[in-house]
Amino acid sequence: MKASGNWLKRTFWIAVCLAAVLLAGVAAIIVRGPKSSQTMRLVATIGVPPAKGVVSGTDYALVHDHELYVAYSSADSLLKINPETLSVQFLARGLDGIHGVAFSGDSGLAFVSAGEVGQIVVLQMPQATLIKRIPAGIDPDGTVFDRKLNVAYAGNGGSNSATVVSANDLEHTTTISLRGSPEFPQVDEATGLIYQPLKDKNEVVIVDPVRKQVVSRFAVSPCQGPKGAAIDPVRKVLFVGCSNRMLVVMDLANGHILSSVPIGRFVDVVGWDAGLHRIYTANSAGSMTVIEQSDQGTYRVLDTVHTRAGGHTLAIDPETHRVYVICSRLRGAEILIYEPRSAS
Repeated sequence: MKASGNWLKRTFWIAVCLAAVLLAGVAAIIVRGPKSSQTMRLVATIGVPPAKGVVSGTDYALVHDHELYVAYSSADSLLKINPETLSVQFLARGLDGIHGVAFSGDSGLAFVSAGEVGQIVVLQMPQATLIKRIPAGIDPDGTVFDRKLNVAYAGNGGSNSATVVSANDLEHTTTISLRGSPEFPQVDEATGLIYQPLKDKNEVVIVDPVRKQVVSRFAVSPCQGPKGAAIDPVRKVLFVGCSNRMLVVMDLANGHILSSVPIGRFVDVVGWDAGLHRIYTANSAGSMTVIEQSDQGTYRVLDTVHTRAGGHTLAIDPETHRVYVICSRLRGAEILIYEPRSAS
């Protein structure tokens, strides 16, 4: 039986788009279209053909070898976008309710969370050849790859659990109880530990894939409804986007909240550019918050960039410093490409 979680998520993004219009007003939306700002230059927009349903729903994205991969949920497809030619390729289809993708690295495998069928789908890249469909929990969502331990991890949004798959043989899978609803996780590559926000518990839990359990639980107050996260492995902090319009900075060692800064409405994904010491948040009401980390470890908002309503996920190329904002829209999806004005 197909899980209902992905349909609920699509409905949510439709509501977000409509709420953004109602909150800002029609005139404000016209003014607040995607545009450049003091810190970010809008260099291109890419249109994606409409998919099934009322809204062309997208989900998580990532940059791999300077190409952008996007989960096109309403088309059950993985998209591959060439940022230079602006071409869009439907790389793999039949990925029912795709939420995200993670790459293994040396083995050339991609692990895709297919939420509607409760599976992690394994593809051999670059042709995206189907290798295996692995049962997961209900509505597997945010997916990452743990290079230190050579495992793929997906949080199951409908069953308050996580599924861990060994990339060594694709046979050994583990289900770990989270006792909360997971959003997008992050991996500490130094330790192999996984930091998982739980939006309904206002917590971040630490998952140890070796011990196959949650080893620590950290409250993230004053953060409410933690969503996306990004990790700075050098300072050993986690950036967590919160539904009450703030981003908090959490110490990986002890869970202490070190700082908080204001962000836009309806945050989903958080990104970290280590080269520029910047944090970006994709805010679905139509903005992207740009935050600067100082050498002293303090944080300040540099800019609020007007994107589009429904722009709830983003991905960063760490070498070019380009930021890709992926927008779920009523008639086809849209990808906005930004460059920092200060980048060389």
